[in-house]
This record gives sequence, C-alpha cells and structure tokens, in this order.
Amino acid sequence: MFTFGREHEKKRSGEYLRNPDELHRIHYVIDAVHDLLDGSTTDDEVKPVISGAFVDGGSGVWEQTGNWLVKIGREYPNLSGLWTTFASHRSSTIRFRAAAYICDVPDEVFAEIFPQLLNDKSAKVRSKVAGDIAVSPRLNAKDQLLERLAIETDPTVRESLDWAIKSTSELATES
Repeated sequence: MFTFGREHEKKRSGEYLRNPDELHRIHYVIDAVHDLLDGSTTDDEVKPVISGAFVDGGSGVWEQTGNWLVKIGREYPNLSGLWTTFASHRSSTIRFRAAAYICDVPDEVFAEIFPQLLNDKSAKVRSKVAGDIAVSPRLNAKDQLLERLAIETDPTVRESLDWAIKSTSELATES
C-alpha cells in the first residue's frame, strides 16, 4: 500500500481537522497503519484503533480514518469487516459514516451492507447511501434501489433514489 510516509502523513493530517485537539486520534491511526505495514503489529491490534477513531472522532478524523480503512483493507481484508460493524452500529451517525464509503468498500462488503444501509431506519442514512450510488453507480445496485423506491415515503430519500436509479440506468446503457 502506498503512503507518503508516516511523518509526512501525520504532518498533513492536521489540515483536515475541525478540532485540532483531535490530532492525536488521527496520528494514532496513521501510526497503527504504518506499524501494520512495517510488520510490527497485527490487523487485530489495528482494528480497535480504526474503530475508535471512526466512531468517536470528530470532523476530519472519521473521514481520514475511513480513507485509511479503504486503503489498508485492500491488503488486510480482515479489517474490511469493520464496515459491517459500522453499518450495524446503534448510532445513525456511525451508520451514516459507513454509508459515506459505500462506493469504496470491497464488492463482498458492498453486497452485505448496501441493502442494510438502503433499508436503514434513518432517512438520512438511506438518502446518503442512495446519493453516493448516484455519484458512483454500481450496476448490481439497481434492483435494490427500485425495490426501495417502491416502499419509500420520505421525499428526500425518494429524490436520492430516483437520481441513483437514473445513474445506474445510464451506466447500464454505456456498458
């Protein structure tokens, strides 16, 4: 996995934080990822670091943590299971955060969490997952989007679903 190096990544990470007091959280993630890449820790030891920053981190922390999880999950598939945990979290805020990465998760994780997030009890989560699919469509999402549209009552979510269905239809036409 490519990085610009531990110290460079840590130096740049502060630019994206709303609250500079949370710099230690993202530094902890960066250190854990680099330690894993260096072989000085295991993916099981990295899991709680990523989970803690994604769940408890504020603006800038959770987003960067999600980006690190996307990248490191390609080489350490065991870590990609965290997406399932986040998509099932009791807090709609955390489920929303998971929905923000729906287009970046591995296919097998997508197959598991997309229907779950698309049918989430939170309209905000449903709208987010549909909206992100509209921006980066997946052909295998269209049938589920149509099924959700048939039962969706929230106007904002319906709008996101319409947009996502249109995008997946256009992708199918191009293929």
